[in-house]
Amino acid sequence: MASRNRLSAGLLWWWRRHGPPPLLALAAVLLAHAWLLGLLPQAPARRHADAPAVTLRSIVLADARPALTAPPPAAAEVPTPPTASPATAALPVLAAAASAPRPASAAAMPVPPAANAPPADPGLRQPTAADRQQAARTDADGEPLPLYATRLPAPALLHYTLQMGALNGEAALHWKPDGETYELLLEGRAFGRPMIEQASRGALADVGVAPERFTDRRRGRGGQAANFQREGGRVTFSGARVDFLLPPGAQDRLSVLVQVAAVASAWGRPPVAGEQITLWVVDARGTAGTWRFQVEAEEDIELPAGPARTWRLARVPRHADDPGMTLWLDPARQWWPVRLRQGRPRGSDYVYELNLSAIESGR
Repeated sequence: MASRNRLSAGLLWWWRRHGPPPLLALAAVLLAHAWLLGLLPQAPARRHADAPAVTLRSIVLADARPALTAPPPAAAEVPTPPTASPATAALPVLAAAASAPRPASAAAMPVPPAANAPPADPGLRQPTAADRQQAARTDADGEPLPLYATRLPAPALLHYTLQMGALNGEAALHWKPDGETYELLLEGRAFGRPMIEQASRGALADVGVAPERFTDRRRGRGGQAANFQREGGRVTFSGARVDFLLPPGAQDRLSVLVQVAAVASAWGRPPVAGEQITLWVVDARGTAGTWRFQVEAEEDIELPAGPARTWRLARVPRHADDPGMTLWLDPARQWWPVRLRQGRPRGSDYVYELNLSAIESGR
């Protein structure tokens, strides 16, 4: 400011001594005054060394990156006003990035399904809420009956060797499901003579096998039948003058073999020793009651069909007159009983024993 005052005083002195200056001198004087008064553009002032430096970076979103592989030409052509700050100068570039169109492939990309969604299992059958309510109200041996999820085996024809006391023979178990119904036949013969003839037929329901009629014929005995009257909710017999309340999941002496295999198959895991499958079972002679099959152990056995790693389940008898039954279930063969032993718990005289010799699929 002092230099400006001294220059003004000198110009005034020169004016008084020599008179008005020539045109060139006048122009020089005017330019000097304009520079002193700050009317001419000046070079930008140097930033103080202690002032913090501010750096701006443009952050591009991942989904807009394909559209910004080259700088938008519009952003380069937009002039920056003289008074604009560095932050304001970056706004056109960011605006162009935000308004850039997204790739059509990203907008049309389908959403993948959830990785943890369990696959559908069309073979699994689950009891309905109505079935469970009815089973809870059923007084079967003084306690409600459990219901199980089931996975029924595929159609099969199983061939067994048959030992019945001192007699040896052959037996065949034919399982024929057909969508909504089924037939199950067991025939055993020795020396060309029939020893066992059992048949069960009925429906395939949410609770698994749902018998409608069971017939049983043994050597030296006439044929007898049990009828499952599902509309009336009772079980009646061809010979005995008794009937029983029909609970959901009830089985006959033959269909129980398929039902146990279906329950074990639906577990989807190895069984646990001590675990039980509880079913209500009737025979053809007017006897009914709860059967409990308890998992005993995993066991390797030798069969006519070859070695098998099985799980042994034994029926827990309710009283001394209950016939014992032991099943060896093979997970590698859809949990079919590859060995079956039925007898009396008072001795080792088994009524009969079946050992698998071959299995084939088919209707």
